[in-house]
Formats: sequence, C-alpha cells, structure tokens
Amino acid sequence: MDKKLKTRLLGFSRKDTLNYIESYQAECYEKITELKAEVDALQKENDSLKAEKSAVQAEINSMKAELDNLSAQLEEERKKTTENENIKTRVGEIFIDAKERADSIVNTAKTDAENIRSAAINQAKSTVTDIDATYSELEALRNNMKTVFNDFCDRVDSINGILKSAKSNLNMDSTSENTEVKIKYL
Repeated sequence: MDKKLKTRLLGFSRKDTLNYIESYQAECYEKITELKAEVDALQKENDSLKAEKSAVQAEINSMKAELDNLSAQLEEERKKTTENENIKTRVGEIFIDAKERADSIVNTAKTDAENIRSAAINQAKSTVTDIDATYSELEALRNNMKTVFNDFCDRVDSINGILKSAKSNLNMDSTSENTEVKIKYL
C-alpha cells in the first residue's frame, strides 16, 4: 500500500487514492498498448512468412512443371533418336542431369518451406504464450484492484459509521445538563 495515500486519521485521502488508481490504470493501459503493438508486429511477420512460403511453393510448382516439360521434351528426343546410340546416351545424360538438378531444387525448396513453416509455428506458439501471460497478468491486476477498492470502501464505510456514532453521541450529550462534564472527558 502506498504510504502517500494515508492520512493522519488512519484513513485515506480520496484525491490521492483516485490519483494513484488513475496513474496505475494509465501504466496498465500503456503496457496493454505495447503488448498489442508487439502482437500486431508478430502477426505481420507471420503474414510475411506465409506469403514467402506461398512464393516458395509457387516456385516449387513452377519447377515441377519445368521438370515435367523437360521430361516430356526428353521423351520426344528419345523417340526421334532411337537409331543413333550416341544421341540416346546424350539424352540419358541430360535427363539424369535435369533430374538431379530438379531433385536438388525440390529438396532445397522443401527444406526451405519446412524451415519457414517451423519458424511460423514456433512464432505463433510464442505469441500465444505471450498473450496468455499478458492475460494472466491483467487478470491478476484486475483482481488486485478489486481487492484494494473493496478494502477502501470498507474503510470509508467504517469511518462513516464512526462519524455517525460520534455525531449521535454529541447530539444527545448537547441536550443534557452535564455536557460540559462529558466534553471534558472526551
């Protein structure tokens, strides 16, 4: 409890208490704003990674189409040159080179896509964990503020009861003849 809020009569200064609550609420709002900005940045990064993944997938598809096209062309060449054994050998070498190149490109693209996917999943998990932690902190803060406010209300009610009792005693005593004697002993 902040010592600035206490007054001499064991109560609290309403103005100081409200100022304290407002400043604490402003701090919380600022933290929430920062966390929202961080979540937005992570979402943008995640979207960027998804777009990059789509581009890589499109490149993979394009390379597969190129491979299919090369395979089709290779097959046509093979049919045309069946009489010449040297041409067959050369076509085989081209096919093997193209196949190795395509396999290498596809494997590299698959590895890149998996790395991007893993990074996006890890980032999403981290974001969810950060959101959960922020939610827990905000819930604890809300509960703490409720407790402080309820305690404050109870104390104000207690002070009101004491003041009413004192007022009632003073009103009753002022009508009696021994008022001066009673005031002496108060």
